[in-house]
Formats: sequence, structure tokens, C-alpha cells
Amino acid sequence: MTPEPLAVYVLKVSVAALVLVICAGLTWLSWLLGDRLRVKRWEVSKAINSVGQVWQALYIAIVLVALYPFQCYSHPNSESSVRAFSEVVCGSEDHKVMVGFAIVFTLLYGVGFFAVCLWANIVAPMRAAVSSQFSVCFRFLFYRFRVQNWYWGSVLMLRSVLIALVPIVSPDSGKAQLVMFLTVATICLVLQSSTLPWKSYLLNHL
Repeated sequence: MTPEPLAVYVLKVSVAALVLVICAGLTWLSWLLGDRLRVKRWEVSKAINSVGQVWQALYIAIVLVALYPFQCYSHPNSESSVRAFSEVVCGSEDHKVMVGFAIVFTLLYGVGFFAVCLWANIVAPMRAAVSSQFSVCFRFLFYRFRVQNWYWGSVLMLRSVLIALVPIVSPDSGKAQLVMFLTVATICLVLQSSTLPWKSYLLNHL
């Protein structure tokens, strides 16, 4: 494999990790040099919230990119290529290398981050009442929604995962992809209309 497809893929999918590294580095520097530079030290809980905010905003985009190697479209000669990197033939040794990276990134970011957020939503009613640090760390999950709909952040993330899986389930059928996408979007729209989870009136009715 020429380095371009793999390098481009790894670069795109590493954006989320880069945000984590930068934020962690700046937090560490603020503690190391804060007194000397007369700069306020960054609170770890707020730094975690900032990373979570960015990760959640980029979640569907990063999951879509992480799953690129599984999106293979068919050729007339019965072979198939990765949709985002047509020079990479699916099933080849080069493709297997890319799939290995895809599995790691999907487990760490797609599954791992979702699992952490789901855990936070499950324990939130108990932990938020006794730990202010918990509320600050996971503020990005709750602050946009009404109190009784604190869990809606995980619903949106699940929607993002399902949408990201659409091109994999039926890579050669645009009609099937459209039906699956509309099904997911319609179910989420019905749930939103029945629960009105957002604090903003406009977001609940758009």
C-alpha cells in the first residue's frame, strides 16, 4: 500500500485523540507553570468536560471515518474497493491493515466513548446529587436538556451510531440506505416530539 490512503485515514480518525492530547497537555502546563506565569490552573473536571463537548460534537463524523474500511462497493469484476479510498481493494493485505486500525479506533472512540457517556447517564441521578465534580465532568451530556430528559445525550449518540452503520449494511444500494436513514431519523423525531427533551423551544419543534 502506498502510504497515502492509510496516512490520510489515520490522520482523519485521530482528530479526536489530538483534542484529548492538546487539552491534557495544556492542563498539565497550567499546573506546572501556573504559579510562575500567574495563570490560573485549569480544573481537571472542566478540562474533561471540554474534551467531552468536542468529542460529542464530532462523534458522528469520527465514527463515520473510523468505519471507512468496512464500506466496500462492488466492481463489475466481482471485486470491491473501499468507498473512500478506491485504490484499496477490499480483502487485500493492504485493506486488512486498514481494518486493523478501524477496529482499534472504533472500539476506543465509537464504543468506548459511548459506553462512558451511557454509564454517566445511568448513574447521573445518584452521582450528581452527591458529587459536584461528576456534574462538571459530564456537563456536556446534560446542560442542553430538561432535567427529566437528562438521558437524551445518549439517545443522540445512539442515533449517530445507527446512521454511521447505514453505508456498511447496504453499501451498493442507495435506495436501501435512504430507507434505513429515514427510518432512524423518523424514530428519533417521533421520540423527540413525544418527550420534548431540549431546553430550547425551537429545538424541540424543528
